[in-house]
Amino acid sequence: NSYGMPSMSREYLATDLRKAKEGIGEGQMLIVSVVGTQRSDGVSLGDDYAEAASFAQQHGAMAVELNLSCPNVDKKSGSLYQDPQSVYDLSKRVVAELQPTATPVIVKVGDFPHQQDLQKQVMQSASRAGVRAFCGLNSVPMTVHKTQSGACVPALGADRPTAGVCGELIRPWAVAFIREAARIRREDGGMDGMAVMGVGGITQPEHFRDFLEAGADAALTATAMWWDPLIALKYHRQRAAANGLTGVV
Repeated sequence: NSYGMPSMSREYLATDLRKAKEGIGEGQMLIVSVVGTQRSDGVSLGDDYAEAASFAQQHGAMAVELNLSCPNVDKKSGSLYQDPQSVYDLSKRVVAELQPTATPVIVKVGDFPHQQDLQKQVMQSASRAGVRAFCGLNSVPMTVHKTQSGACVPALGADRPTAGVCGELIRPWAVAFIREAARIRREDGGMDGMAVMGVGGITQPEHFRDFLEAGADAALTATAMWWDPLIALKYHRQRAAANGLTGVV
């Protein structure tokens, strides 16, 4: 994909979040993902994240996810998650903003290819800041090509050689990320209060199991929902059937 992170007006989002909250059923949770912008009016990046998180909470969010890793924006903004100090500072600011309502804060990160030590430092920073869950994998930046007049050329034009790739292709990376995150949490001993959430490449009901068996406390999907809004329900039905349970609608 190459959406970047466009946003609608506050009025539109307030209405949209209200409708989403009204549709929440028993055992479900409305998680709202937010991102901050480096503004030109003197408002810091941390304060902008906090403002967005507060808006989400006020309009129905049961948990707020900080997107620190979108690969389809400028490189600095898309790689915030790779700086442990930035992760701590931004997370701490938002946790403090939401402290009166005790709304859980989640951080969403990208891949840490061959950087297990960095992943551990980032997880520790998030945990120290009071983050309640560590979520990955965001879209993975890759070089994307297409065939044009018999030649292989950049799919998005010469000025955009890379884009964030999501869906089926990144599932092996995402499962490996979760396995490593679960290991780090287990061996660190100081992150017992921080959940691990897996996302990235779940396109079939059985894929949820891959993430849960790798150590995720929860598994999520985005891309697949466009084609199959009932994919999560199908997983629960499969799991119930495998365990000899009945009555799952």
